[in-house]
Amino acid sequence: MAAAGDVEHALIRSPVPATAGRGPRTSLGEGLETVGGTGGRIAVAGPILALSVMIWLHVAYAGVVDPMTGLVDGYAGVDGAGPLLALGVLSLAAGTAGLTRALARVEPARSAAARVLLAGVSVALVLTAVFPGADGPSAGEIGRWSTALVFTGLPCAAWILARQTRTLPGWRTAGRVLNALSLASVLVLAAFLIGGPGSPAVALTGVAPFSGLAERALVLSEVVLVLAMAAAATRSRPARALPSTPSGSLARGNIR
Repeated sequence: MAAAGDVEHALIRSPVPATAGRGPRTSLGEGLETVGGTGGRIAVAGPILALSVMIWLHVAYAGVVDPMTGLVDGYAGVDGAGPLLALGVLSLAAGTAGLTRALARVEPARSAAARVLLAGVSVALVLTAVFPGADGPSAGEIGRWSTALVFTGLPCAAWILARQTRTLPGWRTAGRVLNALSLASVLVLAAFLIGGPGSPAVALTGVAPFSGLAERALVLSEVVLVLAMAAAATRSRPARALPSTPSGSLARGNIR
């Protein structure tokens, strides 16, 4: 009984650090560095640069590619626009790769399936930049399949991420946003497939009046999805194990 009393007395008197149980404090400027790390910063910067490049292409080459009927890869065959298109696609690939790294930092277990899909999407984006659909039959085939992986992989990754993290307090709102954006992206993809080149509707009518507009809406939804996942990853604290007391320290320091 005396030994138990000594232990209790020692525990009461032992100093407790003021920061015990708290995560590291971060300023607004340090948020991406301490939470999402370098991957978090790339995950945010990549989609923003890709969106900026797409806007510039439509402004600088207005009238060259019809945004209502012409597909985005049509810029690959325009003088001076091809490198810009590749830059935009590679920027999104870098953002997706950065997102994969940021998710591995903050939720390594629950984001595993989503990260596999995101890694595949990142590789597919690189292939899309290297083999645009307007570069001939062989390159076009590679570009079409890689684009298909991007358009389907990102909504699936966002939906899986929202489902796997739905019980975590910091991810509940982000999960609802990701679910809504994933559904919107799938609906736009369906509209593009119904009215796009090669669809039964186009085969019957011979025209695809809104295929370019549908594809641009789809690209925009994919970029917003990456940004939404990046925002969720950079606002969540990294997963950390609970601090443990070194074995035997209590007995050595407090029991005499």
